Amino acid sequence: MGSLEDFIGVIVVFLGLAFALWATFKCCCPQRSGSDDELESVSVGSENELDLHGYSVPEAESAALFRLQELKGTGEPLVIITGKGLHSVDGRPRIKPAIEELLEQNDIP
Repeated sequence: MGSLEDFIGVIVVFLGLAFALWATFKCCCPQRSGSDDELESVSVGSENELDLHGYSVPEAESAALFRLQELKGTGEPLVIITGKGLHSVDGRPRIKPAIEELLEQNDIP
């Protein structure tokens, strides 16, 4: 039987694959309820940059875990762009605190 760390690794990979499928579907088949600017708000810059603008908190957490899992053991840094929360309902950031907590829980500096 595998360890809890192995199990968590499998879950992270599964969530990452689910996110990748969702992102592919969202990019290829957007629902045209808003402007083109809204459709371009979710993006990944360079290989080591993850722009979480336009993501919900669960989507952002899944995307971050997936990219971190991909880079694990490579020694490569990951720049995570969270934004300031200006488009949140009350103008307070939601993604940045969630990502900071996620990194802390996983002992990632």
